[in-house]
Amino acid sequence: MQVVNRDVFYRLASDLEEERLQSVVLLVKELDELKANNSDENRELVVKEWNYVVNRLINGLASNRKGARLGFSLCLTEVLNLALSQKWKNILPPNLTDISSFLHLISDTLSIPSSKQGEPRKLLKGKDERGLLFGKLFALQSLLNDPIFGKIFNKDNKAILFEFIYELIALSNLKNWIKEPTLFTLFNFIQKIIEFLDRSDIVQLLNILASNNLTLTNEGLSIYIYLIYTNPHISPEDIQIDNNNNNTWKNNDPFLKSNIVLLSKVLLNTSAASQSEKHTSNANWTPRLHYVWDVILPILLNPKSSDKLLNKNGNKRRKVSRDRIKFNEFWRQVIDESFFNEKASHERKYLGFLIIQKTFPLLNTANDIESIFTSNLIRSIINQMNDSKRYLNKISHKTIDQIVSQCQSNSELRLIPVLNGFLFKEENSSSINFDKLTKTKTISRLINLQDLSTDTLSKLFFLFTSKLDSFTTTTELQFLLDSILHIIRSHKSQIIVSHKFLDPVLEPIILLTFFKETADVSISNILKDRLISILNDLTTVGENSSSIQYLTLNLIVNLNEDPKNVLNFKFDDSLLEVKDSAITTLKRAIEHSKRDSRLKSLVSLLSLSVIQLYLADIDSIATIQDLCDFYDRYKSNTIMKNDKNRPSLGIIEILLALFAQKKSILKKLGLAMWESFIDLIELNEFDEIFDVLLTRENKEGFARLFEGDDEYEEIDSHDDEEKDEDKNIDDISTENSDDDNSSDEENDSIVESNDDINRIDKEATSALAKALKLPDNIINDKGEVDLGKLEDISDNEVHFSSSDDDADMSDESMDDEQMMELDGQLSQIFSRRKEALSNIQTGNKRKLDVKESRENVIAFKHRIVDMIEVYLKHIEIITKSSENIERTYFNKILNSIPLIIKSLLLCIQQTLDRNLAEKISKLLKNKLFKIKLVEFKDCGDLTSENILEWISTLHTECILVKKSGQYQPLYFKLCSGSSLFYCRIFAETSTNADLYDSLIDLYGQTTKTWFKNSEMKIPTTIFSDFHNWLSSKRSVTTSSK
Repeated sequence: MQVVNRDVFYRLASDLEEERLQSVVLLVKELDELKANNSDENRELVVKEWNYVVNRLINGLASNRKGARLGFSLCLTEVLNLALSQKWKNILPPNLTDISSFLHLISDTLSIPSSKQGEPRKLLKGKDERGLLFGKLFALQSLLNDPIFGKIFNKDNKAILFEFIYELIALSNLKNWIKEPTLFTLFNFIQKIIEFLDRSDIVQLLNILASNNLTLTNEGLSIYIYLIYTNPHISPEDIQIDNNNNNTWKNNDPFLKSNIVLLSKVLLNTSAASQSEKHTSNANWTPRLHYVWDVILPILLNPKSSDKLLNKNGNKRRKVSRDRIKFNEFWRQVIDESFFNEKASHERKYLGFLIIQKTFPLLNTANDIESIFTSNLIRSIINQMNDSKRYLNKISHKTIDQIVSQCQSNSELRLIPVLNGFLFKEENSSSINFDKLTKTKTISRLINLQDLSTDTLSKLFFLFTSKLDSFTTTTELQFLLDSILHIIRSHKSQIIVSHKFLDPVLEPIILLTFFKETADVSISNILKDRLISILNDLTTVGENSSSIQYLTLNLIVNLNEDPKNVLNFKFDDSLLEVKDSAITTLKRAIEHSKRDSRLKSLVSLLSLSVIQLYLADIDSIATIQDLCDFYDRYKSNTIMKNDKNRPSLGIIEILLALFAQKKSILKKLGLAMWESFIDLIELNEFDEIFDVLLTRENKEGFARLFEGDDEYEEIDSHDDEEKDEDKNIDDISTENSDDDNSSDEENDSIVESNDDINRIDKEATSALAKALKLPDNIINDKGEVDLGKLEDISDNEVHFSSSDDDADMSDESMDDEQMMELDGQLSQIFSRRKEALSNIQTGNKRKLDVKESRENVIAFKHRIVDMIEVYLKHIEIITKSSENIERTYFNKILNSIPLIIKSLLLCIQQTLDRNLAEKISKLLKNKLFKIKLVEFKDCGDLTSENILEWISTLHTECILVKKSGQYQPLYFKLCSGSSLFYCRIFAETSTNADLYDSLIDLYGQTTKTWFKNSEMKIPTTIFSDFHNWLSSKRSVTTSSK
């Protein structure tokens, strides 16, 4: 008779899953084939083979090989399934005829050997003992797999159910390290058979737990609450547990408030049983949560499941409901005080973070979400996150990341409670600095979550604006305003400029800024700055006829009409007149903008200026008057549209005055206004823009742009002389020119300050000599006292001292009166000297002033370049739609191009700022050089002669120069690009057959000039670029022929 292949058992322990599965299939197939050889003479051999297979499989479960238990337990399930099939009935060995016998076989085979009476106990190695016990666990688990589970366990054979339960509990009691996995198997078994159990079965099962001291353990608790809260047929009042040691729950309900202390001890895995009972020490700590949390949390967070028993017997049930633990109470007393207590160990806090990770996705109400953010938790998170060397740094970061991720997935439920829990819970008042203390951007990430609903976004704004009335410190106010600003910036695309959405955001800020008086200047400045920043960020939102600036101004005016609101800034009659005039002009401009959309930018800018007037910004008065006058001129120009003598709008002066204030919102609105009215700008008005680009980046240039002081008129008058002198000076080296310029300015300042000090000392010395009634000639040319003359005066005083005693007494008396007077004079002299010296700039202050002046001029030039960029975009649009454009307008555009190129190149030549130079380079290469001016050939006066003149001027004034500035390679590269830009236009517009001769002659003349003057440091790439361009044109011309 054929037997089962023994090699199959070796392959069952393979580490490869596929090999294990093939071995299981082969073994079952060979066992099934034994049925064909089942004759009377072979029956004993068949039974013997079955015994061998089953015993070999059970023994194999005790192996310590990595894949042995997986393969042998799977095979054992399939073998038992085969044994329970009908065709093997009455053929199997006795230990497979029923499950009870099989359970005994498992126990006998995989039990720890015990000593007989009078014999020493056989000691097993720990590894062998562990193999036996886990082998038995896997053998028992094999009965729970499909498809044999339904064949073994059913409601008609409850004896087998409880026999299996006893086997598991007996196994769990052998060793502490086997308890959790064994009782977890029991828990899974109960989940499968719960529908088979009635009330008496559940009571019996709970009594089994109590008799084995498992009720007050994590494993027993999970079974206990599962049986009570998932079975509709039983309630705590129906349970009668036989336990003389009171080792159970009060009123048989773990979730009663009276059990909360005991529940906390059980979940902490400490000894909750009576002291009289023997307590087995816990196994080693493991960095994972017990499965009891998977059972207890859903029940606590689902009131319906915990209250399902309350509908049976009236008042008593309702009273029990009031005594049952709520989630916030459970969290505070069980989790917070146990796992995040200040004295809790790192291991316990680690488990606490794991509990949060498991709990947070299950939270389904705002109150429950907020309740987990306790002071202990916030403190623990801050302590662990702010230092990467902390033990719990990674788990705390992971916990925060999970919270943020969950808020993203369900922002409507979780975002607002989480932010409120982190920032504004009463017990966590200091947590507004959460991001700073943890060195993270947690709050910023939460605020920045995208795809928020309109309702959630409104609640998010309200969360911060509602706290503005109750702030207690400047830091808190700044945090609230910065957070509101952050929300606006993060969700700008979702915000619609309308009263309905923005009024609730702006109104509390406006009330604090304009109508709540405060003595703290820093608070007032913060409010003003953040309001302007909010208006700046909302400027780009929407294209509504009512701008955000006008909406804000209208809100201020409406709030001012309420007698309860008193403005902080009091308007005098003249300011009141300016304000009223501006508001009147605004109303007219708004009506006018419905017909003329370009006035929208004027409305925004004028509204902002009036808001600044409410903020007590006196500089806004001139801006308001200029804008009102501009509107009047614009209306006049509209009426005189076809009149060539219509007045200039004067927009350039207004914009330059705005850009000089160095405010982002003024730049944004100014550029918007420039874009709206750019087609009305006359060519001669561009000179004011170009003058700014050619201004020197030092204190002189700063004064010329921003101050306009008379003290610089004399310097201005000598500009030509200085330029002539500059032509005779060699180029300053690229790497040292910036430092040299700075040193020159600082040295000039030092010389000036030293002259001021000498002048002050000379004036003080003269005043002292006069007070002491010394002769005028006692002071020398250096402002010092001549000591020789002073000694002569002293000798004369001694000579005349021989007068009589009465005269001496009289003189002495007179000297006392004079001394009193002299004391006051000397005090005044020294006070004036000290005050004069304090006003002199010295040391670092001079350096800061020089640096600030340079930065202001450079910033101004950046804004001018932005204006030119807007103008070039306008030209680009014109070239694409040139219909219905007047010829004179095309000519204005054509004539502006060479002026722009020249000014930008000279700006690069003079500037000391690399960012400005690179910005101009990008503008020229990406915008200007790509403009197709050939489109204007038939619309304007674009002739070959004009273009040749442009090229000649460029070569003379920009290329053939001795000084190329700080960024020489960039400068000449752009000069070459500009020249080739003109050449391309010339080639496209000229009809002359010898058109390239003129260009070659012009470049030849430039080459001669360069060759004859060795001081000119022109790179040869300018000429090679032209030759390469000619080569491309030559090949095209040749191929066309």
